[in-house]
Amino acid sequence: MDKAFKPAPITITLADGHRIKRRPGICAGELEICSGRHLGYPVIACLVNNEVCSLRYPLEVNSRLAPLTVRDRLGWRVYRDSLAFLLAKVTAELAAGQIQPAVFPQSTQGGALHL
Repeated sequence: MDKAFKPAPITITLADGHRIKRRPGICAGELEICSGRHLGYPVIACLVNNEVCSLRYPLEVNSRLAPLTVRDRLGWRVYRDSLAFLLAKVTAELAAGQIQPAVFPQSTQGGALHL
């Protein structure tokens, strides 16, 4: 019988030096190391072969991987840039009239602006 081609597993070297083998194409965010449970902060990106990558980045070749949180300089930069992008997007949509802000009357706790 003809067996389906099964690619060889790739080796992922973690920041602490441990090595794990996984199937090619696995996303960095699928790895236990990227759950953030042991870090105390959510993992928002990862460093793959010294390049900042999304958690959806597929690992196709042997790689070095380190999770990034807001406690890391590069992780903070990803977080800050993401917030700046979202602020710019909402501002552009408000200016284009695509979003109509609703201002509710002031209550005892103050007014609120809802988009």
